[in-house]
Amino acid sequence: MRGAIHWAYGPLFAQRFLAVVLDLGTAFPTSFQASNCVAQELALRLVLDQVDLLPELLPSLKLSQDWHDLLLGFLFEDLDQELLYLPALDGISHESSRGMAEPDVSAWFTPFMGRTLNPYAANE
Repeated sequence: MRGAIHWAYGPLFAQRFLAVVLDLGTAFPTSFQASNCVAQELALRLVLDQVDLLPELLPSLKLSQDWHDLLLGFLFEDLDQELLYLPALDGISHESSRGMAEPDVSAWFTPFMGRTLNPYAANE
């Protein structure tokens, strides 16, 4: 998620990412089953990465040691989006990433098979 793709982070990206984040926030208390696209998986990962702060903010809250792994297995179909955080794969080509999370930012907003996306987030 570094280096060569920084040019893609502009107002349209912000609009699209905000749309998938809002959908995620709405789905949590109502009907969340799985993420709709890579961008939503990345947003979900950002949320989970902040859960570690909750015991500091709420000392009475006790999280089990394996809470993170349990949620990863429950909330994500696969962990391909984790590959986007590996520096060794920065700049990986489209051809070599088939079947994995696409490093091209525009592909992050392509809905997964059988899923729909907020119209404000969808690819044109």
